[in-house]
Amino acid sequence: MESLRTLLVDHHDSYTYNLFHLLTEVNGEEPEVLLHDAPECADIDLTAFDNIVLSPAPGIRPIRGTSAPPPG
Repeated sequence: MESLRTLLVDHHDSYTYNLFHLLTEVNGEEPEVLLHDAPECADIDLTAFDNIVLSPAPGIRPIRGTSAPPPG
């Protein structure tokens, strides 16, 4: 099976690295982890990835403004 390149967007929650290990096992390659509020988030080439996974955010927050808008 060919490995998949995954971007894992971290919303500062403790579940992110559970997802990291699961994605590594399933996809055959460690995902690239990027904090949702990191400055480089705006410049990342999303076409370089086979899939994108958003981690859940800690607690309950309003959806608006917690992550970058979807591409397109």
